[in-house]
Amino acid sequence: GTRSYVMQPYVNGIEFTLNVVETSKGPIALMPTEIEIVPKEGSLKLFDFRSKYLPSLDVQMHTPPVSFSESIVGLIMRQAEDLFEKLELRDFARFDGWFMSEAEA
Repeated sequence: GTRSYVMQPYVNGIEFTLNVVETSKGPIALMPTEIEIVPKEGSLKLFDFRSKYLPSLDVQMHTPPVSFSESIVGLIMRQAEDLFEKLELRDFARFDGWFMSEAEA
């Protein structure tokens, strides 16, 4: 049999996820959740399918994010709403991203 893999480059940033819902007044982004990887000693700091979608002690979720300033949280939410509109999405969307630094924002 064959196997399929999805690979992406390593990003040295803080991962987050957030949801956007469509309303009669336009899209509304919900508060982002910071994803903190807490690997066991001797293991790699990877956020794989198992740790992302199944219960795991290797990951801690922070809502609101503990590593982002209020202005960065607001920026992430506004950009998610803009992206929702530009992509002409409907109903609901989830976005995953990485926060690199205040300087790059």
